[in-house]
Amino acid sequence: MRATIRDPDPPEPMSFPPVMRAEPAVAAAAIPELRLKRGEDRRLTAGHLWVFSNEVDTDATPLTSFAPGDQVRIVSDRARFLGYAYVNPRSLICARIVSRDAAHVIGKSLLVHRLQVALSLRRRL
Repeated sequence: MRATIRDPDPPEPMSFPPVMRAEPAVAAAAIPELRLKRGEDRRLTAGHLWVFSNEVDTDATPLTSFAPGDQVRIVSDRARFLGYAYVNPRSLICARIVSRDAAHVIGKSLLVHRLQVALSLRRRL
């Protein structure tokens, strides 16, 4: 027979602010695009969160046109949306995906929500 251990004071559920949703068409127009070479979207569709500089189609979207920390829309060679990311053109890992949902543009509300979720998980541990 197994004994179950119960937490005498379970943490109170946290209320999270709603994540702001923007219209995908509006978000797409405001954020520059980073286009990948043909076939280089396989890793991203498999779940990886980073883009290497040799995977970027520099003829269509030159990395030098971005400043470190710029927000971009990652798209495949066929213009299929893959995610929103921050870019660093001076690094081998030139982009890191933050959101894969076209409706969740990177912004203060998304980052605050993610930090609160992480804090909540740490408090439970």
